[in-house]
Amino acid sequence: MSHELRFDGSWEGWRSAARDALLAELPPTVIVWRTMSNDQDSLFSTVASAPVASAVTVTPKVPKAFMALASDVARYRDDARWNILYRVLWRLTHGEPHLLSIYVDDDVHRLELMSKAVRREGHKMRAFVRFRLVGEGSNEERYVAWFEPEHDVVTREAPFFARRFPAMRWSILTPDVSAHWDRASLSYAPGVSRRDAPSGDELEELWRTYYASIFNPARIKPRMMRAEMPVRYWKHLPEASLIAPLLRDATARVRQMVDREQDVPRHAEPAARAALDTEPAVVSSDMADAQERSAHARARSAARGFSAGSSPLGDRDVRIGTASWTDPTMTARGVFYPDDARSAAGRLAYYASRFSLVEVDATYYSLPSERNSTLWAERTPDGFCFDIKAHALMTGHSTETARLPDDIRGALPARTAGARMVRARDITSELVDDIWRRFLSALEPLRVAGKLGALLLQMPRDFVPSRESERVLATMRARAGGGALLAVEFRHASWVADAAQRERTLAVLREHDMSYVMVDAPPGFATSMPPIIAVTSERLAMVRLHGRRTETWETPVSVTSERYRYLYGAHELSEWVPNIIDVAYRTQGVHVVMNNCHANYGTSNADEITEMLVEADELRRQMYRESVEQRLV
Repeated sequence: MSHELRFDGSWEGWRSAARDALLAELPPTVIVWRTMSNDQDSLFSTVASAPVASAVTVTPKVPKAFMALASDVARYRDDARWNILYRVLWRLTHGEPHLLSIYVDDDVHRLELMSKAVRREGHKMRAFVRFRLVGEGSNEERYVAWFEPEHDVVTREAPFFARRFPAMRWSILTPDVSAHWDRASLSYAPGVSRRDAPSGDELEELWRTYYASIFNPARIKPRMMRAEMPVRYWKHLPEASLIAPLLRDATARVRQMVDREQDVPRHAEPAARAALDTEPAVVSSDMADAQERSAHARARSAARGFSAGSSPLGDRDVRIGTASWTDPTMTARGVFYPDDARSAAGRLAYYASRFSLVEVDATYYSLPSERNSTLWAERTPDGFCFDIKAHALMTGHSTETARLPDDIRGALPARTAGARMVRARDITSELVDDIWRRFLSALEPLRVAGKLGALLLQMPRDFVPSRESERVLATMRARAGGGALLAVEFRHASWVADAAQRERTLAVLREHDMSYVMVDAPPGFATSMPPIIAVTSERLAMVRLHGRRTETWETPVSVTSERYRYLYGAHELSEWVPNIIDVAYRTQGVHVVMNNCHANYGTSNADEITEMLVEADELRRQMYRESVEQRLV
């Protein structure tokens, strides 16, 4: 006999009914899940309205990961979800406690796909909800939006809008449920029909004019555009009416842009716009301490029997470099650069003759400019690579307001006026989208030249594992597009605290094709990531060595390079050689970045680890040749 379990169709209702079913020891095969809205019984089945009395007295323990997964899946619009959820719940509590770690299991895989679809729909709601002003100038002034979600995400995402627009009175209307914010509290009401929502306001014409003016026909990719902004959402967007004609005229507009560019002479940009390419101040004419002299001697003794454009592992693409080429302690006379490399162009050219990779960290503080990207591409040889650190606001940090472009400062919320720092959580998602677009657009000359490496996403120290954090990572991938190389550096050890969490972290990165950044850092701090070796993207593996200076790791310093003022010993570098070789044979490329870029510490250690890899590769090849000779004999 089947047991029919009726509930109200909510996650809480199913959870309560599922708990009763578990206590009654009812297996999934005898349960028919039915919501209150479905009152018609099957004509050909025998059902009971509720489970029998409890067969056990102890409530089974359920993994927290299942509860988090189930709360997302409950929002997926498919009645089959309840059966699958209970089947997985039954298996977890009846002999398969580690089921959720088996990603190839059919039930687990289906739940993960449902959860992913719900999270993606939440992201789309945040991106495509458009408010219209109703009752302007009156006491009833309110912003109203219409949205038709594919899954039940309104109550899940409404708190996001309350945090983003706390000073507005707004309503989000949908066919199933409506969310209302009165500047103090969030409430929900039944859904409404499309005709009850406003169709437009005066601001939309201004928005359409702005959208048309910023539309760049040279960068448009219709297939990617439709993937990130599916056509079914267009009916919610005021700019949707412009998309077709803008796409149709894109080719002609690109031709016009090229013709105008050929006619207009190039002028030097203001010094403030070229801040990333300015001549650094000379700190000292002599090496500051004994360690710098030691580093200098060790670098000179390191073998340089290969060109900077070659890989130390032969046929494997391994690049080694530092996290700066312009740090004042590095550009000081006699430290790293020769006397004839004193200009910005000369320094970069010399650096590129020594290494095949550099990481640009200045872009964390100021948005990059297309001019600098062009100069970097022109001043480096073919095959050279730039890894770029994402701007602070792109990864949830705070940044100095004065470093932002004028128009972005003008778009900041009124409550940030006069503040020296602005926090990422204080600005709108749309403004963050715009910052991402500008950032990627400025790097286009490097991409075209084939010299753009990975975008380094160094997360805040308080960025810890959660469903929301996983959604943040998914949003970053969506903003960057599928083709970009993304490398994520976590700075809280909770991401890899135990085997289960570590596997989930790596699985999330694999899902979004993001490289897990392997780090070497001072141990013993909450922000110290252990040196875990992991590959989460077939395209790239990244290693960053920060030094092991414990006394400054979490201590405020007047000069950033002081935190990383650490010269690795040869034995410490040798620990990483087998790991680098290991990941080199599991990925298409490896980037090793020395972030101990005080003076010549990073460059000297880069030379040394390069030499170690060359010797290890030569030893491997020699052993292979000897084994072949032995087989021939």
